[in-house]
Amino acid sequence: MNRTVSRRGFLQAGVLGAGAAALAACGATPAAQPATQVPTTAATAAGAEPTVAAASPATEGPTNVTWIVLPEDPRRAWYKYCTDTVPQQNPGITLELIEVTWTEYETKINAMLAAGTPVDLWCQWGTNNFVDYTYKGMTLPVGDLIDAENVDLSDFFPRWIEENKINGKLVGLPVYAGGSYVFYNADLLDAAGIAHPPTKWSSDGWTLDDFLANATALTKDYGNFEKGIYGDQGHLELEDMCWGFGGEVWPKEAYRGIATEILLDAPENIEAIQWWADLVCKHKVAPDPEAAGALEQAGIGGLAGGRAAMVPIGVWGFNQAVAVESFKWGVAAVPKGKSLKVGIYADPIMIARTTEHPQAAFKAMLVITGDQALKELSSGSLWPSPRQSHLDLWAGKVIEKGSVNTADEAKECILGSWEYGQYAPMNDIAGYSQKTWDVVISGLDPVWKCETPAAELLPQLKTAEDAALAELKFSGVPW
Repeated sequence: MNRTVSRRGFLQAGVLGAGAAALAACGATPAAQPATQVPTTAATAAGAEPTVAAASPATEGPTNVTWIVLPEDPRRAWYKYCTDTVPQQNPGITLELIEVTWTEYETKINAMLAAGTPVDLWCQWGTNNFVDYTYKGMTLPVGDLIDAENVDLSDFFPRWIEENKINGKLVGLPVYAGGSYVFYNADLLDAAGIAHPPTKWSSDGWTLDDFLANATALTKDYGNFEKGIYGDQGHLELEDMCWGFGGEVWPKEAYRGIATEILLDAPENIEAIQWWADLVCKHKVAPDPEAAGALEQAGIGGLAGGRAAMVPIGVWGFNQAVAVESFKWGVAAVPKGKSLKVGIYADPIMIARTTEHPQAAFKAMLVITGDQALKELSSGSLWPSPRQSHLDLWAGKVIEKGSVNTADEAKECILGSWEYGQYAPMNDIAGYSQKTWDVVISGLDPVWKCETPAAELLPQLKTAEDAALAELKFSGVPW
């Protein structure tokens, strides 16, 4: 059991499990039928190669565009805006939300595809990423549609358009863009007389050693479930940790493609994993996996629980920040190691290659990624918008939600992660979520539990992961 809330753990968390009734109460269009009623085939398991059936003939009447979503509260205003606005701006087109939990996401997409009623729009919110979907032949390039409609993309940060291309073709439009950060409980730092960590990524005085020194000073009553304060709760994603020690987990050729090996047993990577594990095993400043799980179960885990002074985590940490009610919080750059590189998550929304109505799906996509829609998303969730004109609005919302950062500091923090970061491997390598999560991420549990040192375990995990990667099969990019 990992002691951090990873992207996968965040998507799978209970906050995403609210029922359809709550979404309907917000005015969103309910799903036509529950996920369990869709016909399934042997190929509909998450990560399996879907069998594509012939699409059913289009019926007369309004064109209904389907969009598969997760029931996450911070995004509900965005969903509602989109379902209301698509028919207003495009008479004859409706947008239907198909709401599923994280564990149902891939099964639902594959089942609909196999049944000949493919979902029209979706994001990489399940176990696969946009590279996976494209190498399975499931995505429709949108460049020609953009050119035909003369769509102006100049408000998007150019990088987030380029990052969502495969073989030169744009696979989808981004809905947010963020990296990894250190979120902190400002009240706890102030009480201990510790300066708030910087938002400038190249700042002196904010190294991994400084992070450890702060975590040590902030930890109180370690192991006491009733009142213990942890200087640190969690760790960065696998690649972020290794980059900080000068390591590389994947060969360069794996990016935007298919990995055939993992470089997990490199000395730098072993050093990195052991350093972060020692926050539990040696320094006693972070909860062990069992304690972290108990804190989560009791509703006092993570930043919002008030028992963690610092939480290094991906951009989804802003969802924790939104939930903070009883103290001031802040966001900072990751501590400096041999590299400041972190993974960037710029999730695109995609159109199914087998959609019956690509034009209508594209028009809905333009609403979903439009100016006002992404303002709704960024304001509600605090996930940074990929649109340049939204940066000041986003920074203002960060302050409004209780951050001690100034607006300029908030922007500096986000822009710094973009400057030093690269597209996250979990979003950029085909098969990552199918194999790496099950073999490597889960396989690291003995290290986090202080049962097996990284130097002993990582070579074993490399062998297992290389074997798992050899089993991957993809039909290839269809262009």
